[in-house]
Amino acid sequence: DIDNAKYLFNYSANKIIENANNYSTDFEKEKYVHDTIINITDYDSNEKLNQSAYSALVTGKTVCAGYTRAFQYIMNKLGIITYYITGKSEGQNHAWNIVKLENDYNNIDLTWDDQTSISYKYFNKTDEQFNDSHDRSAISKNLHNCYGTKYIYKKKFINYSTNNYDEKYIEENTKNKSDYNKQNNYSSVNNYVPSNNNDKMYNYSNSFSNDEINSTDSYDNNDYNAQNNDN
Repeated sequence: DIDNAKYLFNYSANKIIENANNYSTDFEKEKYVHDTIINITDYDSNEKLNQSAYSALVTGKTVCAGYTRAFQYIMNKLGIITYYITGKSEGQNHAWNIVKLENDYNNIDLTWDDQTSISYKYFNKTDEQFNDSHDRSAISKNLHNCYGTKYIYKKKFINYSTNNYDEKYIEENTKNKSDYNKQNNYSSVNNYVPSNNNDKMYNYSNSFSNDEINSTDSYDNNDYNAQNNDN
């Protein structure tokens, strides 16, 4: 019924919002929301409510519209300006987001980042990087241009010759979705009665390990552009 549907949606959304607020920066919150929605959701065009945020956050089955609306809803609840973008990708109708971090706007596409592993290929990218695979609709072209290169995903690699960490830009994460403790029984909150002490659905850490970096420093644009020529 409607009341139960509202309860399940609010429970799922508020749980993500609550956990995201444990992080201090908008970038950390963005990454947490990105990873969590992908973790609890699978692409499924047969889901009846697949155009809604509800399908992503409750049934755990959705298409691009559901990923995008769920991300927009939660990010805006966190006070982070996020837009819903429509257009074409791979020759098909598609939706993705633009998110504002500090003074810059960034493209982000959760749908295409939902792979066997959680990908960052479409995470905080510029328009130049997106243009080869994404084409905004006429209305969406009126929204902000995306030039942000500050908040990208970097990973540290040990350089054994110097015993120091080298930082490199990556597009793919090696962690499978299951590595975030996604349990089959908790892939959605549909017909799920939450327990205060056993929220397995969200029971994974978004903290950064020693081989990962979440940095707010500005990076050298030449270095950034050199390694992203194939995007």
